Amino acid sequence: MSETPTWIRWETLTKRQFDRIDRKSAVVFVTCSPLEVHGPHLPLGADVLEGEGLAERTLRFLPESHRARTFLTPPATASRSPARSRSAPPRRSACSKTSAARSRPRVSRT
Repeated sequence: MSETPTWIRWETLTKRQFDRIDRKSAVVFVTCSPLEVHGPHLPLGADVLEGEGLAERTLRFLPESHRARTFLTPPATASRSPARSRSAPPRRSACSKTSAARSRPRVSRT
């Protein structure tokens, strides 16, 4: 088996470097992981780090015909609009307890 394919973090490229990438052989490899608390013993980004590690490991098992490709991983960023935060309260997740409790019909216990 030949060497592991090229793995490039998108955010580290300059415009010139990005323009030199062969678009016909490049693959954008996106991982999606939650950022959450797992207790005091793990970092908040444990799932993110695991997803990135699995993505990089996946490249080792690619068929020989795909090893010449360049794999780009874009940064996963999120932000909150200052205008939104001043004008409205934050939205609750559909999974949150408070959101679920509000959506349940009230039952009279008389």
